[in-house]
Amino acid sequence: MTHAFPAVLEKLELHAFDMCKIIDSFVRYEPSTPRDLKRHLHSIEEKIVESLAWERGSSLYPLLVAACENQENQDKEADPVEGPPLLLVQFTGSALMLSYS
Repeated sequence: MTHAFPAVLEKLELHAFDMCKIIDSFVRYEPSTPRDLKRHLHSIEEKIVESLAWERGSSLYPLLVAACENQENQDKEADPVEGPPLLLVQFTGSALMLSYS
């Protein structure tokens, strides 16, 4: 029996964003991974980042909330700046980067 992506996430009871972290670790620390498999896994990562990571119930949401709360605490300690900060989200293929501008 085989399961296509993203159906396999439901069978494994795994959030898409968590799968993305697993893929990155696997590709990074298993140097003998065939090139075609790496390409396939990177295409799954792209699909996750483009849409699945942003779905309701994603494990990404608590990370974003924590990052926003952390930034709010830092802003309270810093000098006031005009206008609200912009949250920048970047996915580098190996990590999700959250920053404010």
